[in-house]
Amino acid sequence: MHTMLTKITSVFASFCIAIISGMLKPCLPAFGGDQFESKRTSQQQLKFFSVFYFSFKSGCVLATFALPPLQSSFKSSGGIVFYPYIFGILVVVLLTSLLFFVSAKLLYKIRSAKTAEFVSIFKCIGHACAKMKSTKGEVKDHWLDYADDKYDKEIIFDAKSLLFVMWVFIPLPVFWAFYAMYSRWEQQARSMKNVGDELLYIPRQLETENLIFPILMVPLFEYIIYPLFSKLDLLETRLQRMAAGGMLSAIAFTLSGIVYLKMEAQPLPYGITITENTIFRQVMLINNSPCSVNVYKPNRHSVRDFHVDFFKVPIGENKRWKIEPRHCSANKTVSVSVDTGVATAELVLLLVTLSDDELIAQVDNEKINTRDKRIRIKICFSTDYDFANHKNASFLLQGDSYYTHISPSNATEPSKYGVTTFKLIKPGKYDLYLPRNESKYEGKPIGSIELEKKKRNQVENRNHFVAKVLPQYIDWL
Repeated sequence: MHTMLTKITSVFASFCIAIISGMLKPCLPAFGGDQFESKRTSQQQLKFFSVFYFSFKSGCVLATFALPPLQSSFKSSGGIVFYPYIFGILVVVLLTSLLFFVSAKLLYKIRSAKTAEFVSIFKCIGHACAKMKSTKGEVKDHWLDYADDKYDKEIIFDAKSLLFVMWVFIPLPVFWAFYAMYSRWEQQARSMKNVGDELLYIPRQLETENLIFPILMVPLFEYIIYPLFSKLDLLETRLQRMAAGGMLSAIAFTLSGIVYLKMEAQPLPYGITITENTIFRQVMLINNSPCSVNVYKPNRHSVRDFHVDFFKVPIGENKRWKIEPRHCSANKTVSVSVDTGVATAELVLLLVTLSDDELIAQVDNEKINTRDKRIRIKICFSTDYDFANHKNASFLLQGDSYYTHISPSNATEPSKYGVTTFKLIKPGKYDLYLPRNESKYEGKPIGSIELEKKKRNQVENRNHFVAKVLPQYIDWL
């Protein structure tokens, strides 16, 4: 019952907002234009519309750019009153603006709405249709001219103008229906790699670009581009400017379509999946301990000992996961922050190990972006060897004709457990050797693994060693 009431209230509120927007948006610019006398102050009237559009878009930019960080701050602080808080601010702003608007009523030029003329136009159209069907043998230049026996030329001309404009605007609802799908634009932004890892760009703020550019373009076109083109006898009339803008818009959407087709032609990066309008990033949990664990994220999920499991997490989520040990010597639940934001790796690794009867959880977000065709390997380890006392120690992978060293990642502060950095390696069969010191290795390998292209490989042995191999081709963006 509570859910149904919430849905009904939300739909009714959305309907009210749609009605109010439909009443305000066409009336506000028309009301502002009525404050100017068309003959004397035509230039001021044009500047008013530019300023009005500039102010409207500026408010949209401020709101759209500020909301995502504000919402993130509410989530990080555990707050659940974000939307009531925002709606409350909107109510205060609207009431304040209404108060200012009404207080200046005596200064406005208020012209009565000419509803009779609007109704007369539709009556003229209806009369012309009826007269055209009943009249035979008489041919008019335009079918609306059949109404000249009842309506004057001015009404007929207005009716013709209205129909002509309606023909022009018929495609607009279809255009806006597709254009206003901001979730699709956001999804495309999430699927693309940011320019520079240091650039913290929230895809939800993509809409602000669509608002910022018009704000910048209004003064640019008004004071620079249009005057320059006018000297060349170009873009002098409003119709010419509208046509030029339409062609530029068509070019922009064509380029966007080409980018989207190119993105769809490439396989998604490993660890990235898309469901409807939500993009998920995979979190690989490697339980490299003798404990079965319950993972709370917040729903409970069980992972057995020495097992690997995958979790789909929406991109942009940053929450603390609780990991509870079961059926082992550890008895203390640990928590770890799992971030799947825009600056993280395609695949997030969560390593769970056991050390001195205590469960340890580490997150690895190393990013790789290379077009090398070799395989990439990362080792998640838990050994008796203490890497903290030997900073330059590394693992050795020995093949028949090729060998390589793999060092632990400094980001995870390795000791007896941790992960290595990604290493590019050729396909083949390799033996893995533990270090004895910084220059020598054990005489016997602790395990072997055969690496193949386009295949994930895993090996496990008595030292609870787990190796994960990610083929390079899945790292493309």
